[in-house]
Order: sequence, then structure tokens, then C-alpha cells
Amino acid sequence: MKHLHFLLCILLLAACQNSSDSTSTGTSNKSEPSGSLTLGGTVLKYHAKGNGTPLLIIGSSPAYFHDTLQEHFRMYFIDTRATAEQYSPINTATYTLETLLHDIDTLRAVLGLQKCMVGGHSIFGVVAFEYARQYPEHATHVVMIGSPSTYGTEIYQKAVDAYWKTASPERKALYAAKQKELEALPDTLTDRQLLIRAIVSQSPKRWHDPNFDSTPFLQDITFNTDFSSHMFGKLFASYTMFGPGEHPGVPTFIATGKSDYVSPPTLWVGRYDSLTNLSIAYFEASGHTPHREESALFNKRLIEWVQEH
Repeated sequence: MKHLHFLLCILLLAACQNSSDSTSTGTSNKSEPSGSLTLGGTVLKYHAKGNGTPLLIIGSSPAYFHDTLQEHFRMYFIDTRATAEQYSPINTATYTLETLLHDIDTLRAVLGLQKCMVGGHSIFGVVAFEYARQYPEHATHVVMIGSPSTYGTEIYQKAVDAYWKTASPERKALYAAKQKELEALPDTLTDRQLLIRAIVSQSPKRWHDPNFDSTPFLQDITFNTDFSSHMFGKLFASYTMFGPGEHPGVPTFIATGKSDYVSPPTLWVGRYDSLTNLSIAYFEASGHTPHREESALFNKRLIEWVQEH
């Protein structure tokens, strides 16, 4: 099947959405709800909603967050090059994790945020954590949703394999059936159509409701495959968030779902419960997206956690 390796990697992307020679253009007006920034030919959009504590959301769609959260947070949704509609290819030899973090910090500065919470879903939660590590003077808290503590490592793969074995026979059978349907798709489908169908076919591993159809969330998303491949194939090819005895530098909120089989809760629960500054919120009726699947409970826990920290 076309681009099978990439299809498997991109499933960890939030689906809602050259360092030396890059030039940037943009405007800064804190009252503006939306705008864009051009970096090295790529247009990164941003959109602000709500009132309250500033919360910078990396690479995730507002559609995944319930509107009531905007009563407590001024939420700034920002693009990354992975999903930018107007994308200029990067120099993969020079574009590093530090470059990605610099992209984010440049957007932060354009938005006029001196200090803010920073968060993201799936792999972008990891990016948020690394941003806070690189720019502690600007990040007050980190929010990671369905994010792995390690990726591309033996520990990650063993955790994923072991947790999938605990899934119900019905969930496993449904997943197998969806994979057969995927293999039978005609070759006339575009790469984009194939990618969306591949992500939807992963519903038994991504959602508490194994039959959930995420197609409506995916239709308007741009997938820049070369950048995403660079992210997973190089920037996070063998990533571990914490070393032995290491603690997060800023208060960090982890949201993990019981039915998340792509970033299983076992990567967190029972491993890092005792770490200072780390709070793990476990969601019984969620998969990979607890902020969507249990939005009321997610909002309640996040708001209470911020008040406590």
C-alpha cells in the first residue's frame, strides 16, 4: 500500500490540523482574533478564542475543545509546518527540533505573549513540553493530551503491543475488519483520500467508541507529508521525555485515555505518578482525544489543576 510507513507515523499527529535562511513577516495585535506569520515561505496561521489565562495550543483544531473552556482561557491556536496550507519545503539537513521550537516562539512573540501556558495533542503535546524546556522564561504550565512519554523506542513499541493485547475481542475484530477494507480500496484514490481513510480505519485504536467516524474532522486538514515524515523520522525518531530521576521544569498536566492504543496510558500510569510537578489525569471513557470524548470532565480537571498550580 502506498506510503504505508508514513500512514502509520502520522496517526500520532493531532488531527483536528530552514533555521539559518528563513525570513519572517507578520503583524502583532493582541486584539486581533486571527492572522498569519510567514516563515521561509510557509504561512503559519493563528487564531485566538476566549478570555482568561493565555493558553497556546500547538497544531490542534479548536473543534476538539469544548467552547466552555474559553470562559477560563484565552486560547491561541497556532499552525505548525506539518499542516500549513501554504507550505514551502524545509531543508531537512538543517531543520532541527530547535528550529521547530523557534517557529513556535516566533509565533508567541507575534501574539504578544510574554508568559503563557502551552499545550498540544498527541505528538504536539511533546512539542509543547520541549518548548517549555527550551523557553522556560515564557512557559508557565504544560498541557499534554494523548501524548507519549517516549516515541520510536523499544519501550514505546513494547508498551503499545502489550496494551493492544488487553483490548476486547470485539475491538480487535473490528480493527481487523477495517484494515481489510483499507487494503481493498481502489488505487484511484488520491494520497490525501487514502490517508484520511487510513486514519479513520484506526478508530478502534484511537477512540473509546471504536466505531467513531472522524472523517468530518479530517476533511479540511492539510497534511504536508515531507515535513511530517521529517518530524517522525528524524526529530522524534528515538525520543524519551524523561531520564532517570528527571522532573518536569514547570507544572505539567497529562491527559491519558483508557482506550488509547496508539499512546497507551501505561506509558504514564505506574511509571511517573510520583514525579514532582507532573499530574496525570486518567479518563475512563476516552481514547486518544479525552478533550473531545469527555470534554466536560477534561475541562473541569484542567481548570482545577491550573487553580492548584
